[in-house]
Amino acid sequence: MWGGGIGGFSNFLMRRGYYSTCLVPDESLIIYGKEKFPAVTFLQGSAELFTTHKKFDGAVMIESFQYFSDRKRALDNVVKYLNNKSFILMIEELNVSLSSTVLPREEVIVFLLTEHKFRLKEIIDLTKNILPICAIVAELVQPYSLKFSQQWIRKEREYKEGKMKYKLLLFERE
Repeated sequence: MWGGGIGGFSNFLMRRGYYSTCLVPDESLIIYGKEKFPAVTFLQGSAELFTTHKKFDGAVMIESFQYFSDRKRALDNVVKYLNNKSFILMIEELNVSLSSTVLPREEVIVFLLTEHKFRLKEIIDLTKNILPICAIVAELVQPYSLKFSQQWIRKEREYKEGKMKYKLLLFERE
């Protein structure tokens, strides 16, 4: 289960034999996703409010946590639909300095999941891998939106200065 966008990652997993459900708040994304990936299962809703009769072995959140309107409530709800032995995989932009109030801090995520008896099993810092993407996006969008391009340039600078990190966090509960 995860915030599935149009379902591309779920489709990738399904081709490898895994079952997945995409949690998506926007009905138009679901319509497009069903056309593009008809085998993918979608569930409309937000992490904070969705309901289902299913239980899942894990949740994958790729740049999702930072967009939750109520992060604690979202995790409380997601965990409610996970099996006792389960995992949560998060790939997130993280605030390292105190300059950003939008991006989450790693310690906050760890604390919230520890409350649900999850333990941090692995952390992989992907910051160096994301730097080239920042530069490419800034260059590609510059002719269309100088403001958007400058946001990516700023993001690249903050990564280089160590104010932000891009990490994979794997949690497990047994």
